[in-house]
Amino acid sequence: MELAGPVFTAEAITVHLRLTWREVEALAADHSLLALTTADRATVYPSFQVVGRRLIPGLGQVLRALATGVDDPWAWLTWLRATPPARDGQLPRRSRLDQLLGGDIDEVTAAAHHTAHAWTS
Repeated sequence: MELAGPVFTAEAITVHLRLTWREVEALAADHSLLALTTADRATVYPSFQVVGRRLIPGLGQVLRALATGVDDPWAWLTWLRATPPARDGQLPRRSRLDQLLGGDIDEVTAAAHHTAHAWTS
């Protein structure tokens, strides 16, 4: 669970986002909210995807793109936390999550589509 970092329980995320449980379930089902099932079958929601009381802009687009490759939220989490290799002569890159937080939605979404395609090949 270290990769996920701090997490919200189902109850805590509804309170924090000021949503009903049905709304949280719908966001997770739509791949707008990353929901992880733990080894003991609990569902948790990584807190990194929430800024203030809102979800990171673009997160849903990225998760939906990744879902076209594999239906594995743990793989999506690993992908979001990974730092792509630096290109020749460039400084080390930020993780895809940090790119999203920085507003690079189009770049991260394009990378997610590319990765999803690679996963299905």
